[in-house]
Amino acid sequence: MSEGDPPVGLRLAIRWTLQVGVAASVVLLIVGIILLGASGESSIHAPAAKASLGALPGELAGGNAQGFLFLGVIVLVFTPLVRVLLSLGAFASVEDVPFALMTLFVLVILSVGLVLGLVP
Repeated sequence: MSEGDPPVGLRLAIRWTLQVGVAASVVLLIVGIILLGASGESSIHAPAAKASLGALPGELAGGNAQGFLFLGVIVLVFTPLVRVLLSLGAFASVEDVPFALMTLFVLVILSVGLVLGLVP
């Protein structure tokens, strides 16, 4: 590790965030698709706009396909956001201002896209 590198633990966290996040999302989506197929329904009847975080634990506990699909998408959406936050911390910890500013710009773009995607 050179003098300007982030700590090893932080570098590992950044690397594993994407891998674990995508793998968890894929597992949740596959479980949701299997549950959807097992229920005999051809689609999810409730509109996506009615999906809520408050109802999510009950949907997961009840084996509801929509709950697993919704959580899989949430994990997939937030995985890059968490990775960019960790990267920002890594660049800030080694005082790499240009990369920290670029990463902050990416974080702003991701956040604006997320907010705009939530607005009906």
